[in-house]
Amino acid sequence: MHDEQSIDQYFTEQIVGPTRQVTLGSSAGLVRQPSRGVLVEGSRAGLELTLLAARSAWAAEPGEVLVGRPVSLPRLARWRIGLLLVAWLVWSAGLVAACAWWWRV
Repeated sequence: MHDEQSIDQYFTEQIVGPTRQVTLGSSAGLVRQPSRGVLVEGSRAGLELTLLAARSAWAAEPGEVLVGRPVSLPRLARWRIGLLLVAWLVWSAGLVAACAWWWRV
């Protein structure tokens, strides 16, 4: 029995590579920014998160949008709520503007 496990581990290491232990916890959602310098990719990451939040908010199956993308789910949920709130406020402002224009005419 022990011999089979060592053979399986040997072939796994030869094909896939050595194993690595990954620890996930509360630090998985933290954004690490440098103490000095400029964060170049910040705007691109924000744009990608906005597009991903929009696609997952209006998708029939939101889980399919997230497949294969390493995203912090709590951060994405907050981003989606903010995006939906902004869309609702823009829609409401548009309705108020249309009603105000309608009453003027």
